[in-house]
Amino acid sequence: MGRYFFHTRDGYREIDEVGINLPDDKTAGLEAIRYGGSLLADDPHILRHDHGLRVECVDDAGRLLYTLLVTSVDANGNLATLATEKD
Repeated sequence: MGRYFFHTRDGYREIDEVGINLPDDKTAGLEAIRYGGSLLADDPHILRHDHGLRVECVDDAGRLLYTLLVTSVDANGNLATLATEKD
């Protein structure tokens, strides 16, 4: 069991200083995906920034294990900002 931290970037960087205990690196990678999905479910406007969404999974030694990247693109492959303002 180890402690894992999930830092986010969506135009701004947020450092997870609390983290959670998980059994292994693979479980932490899956949790990064779940966490990113929950952020999008709670606020789909998070993609309003040209940077998209980035969730970095880091272990308690500070080692980057996984990075989840969510970016929207239009039909031509250009960055698309689908959510520009809150409803």
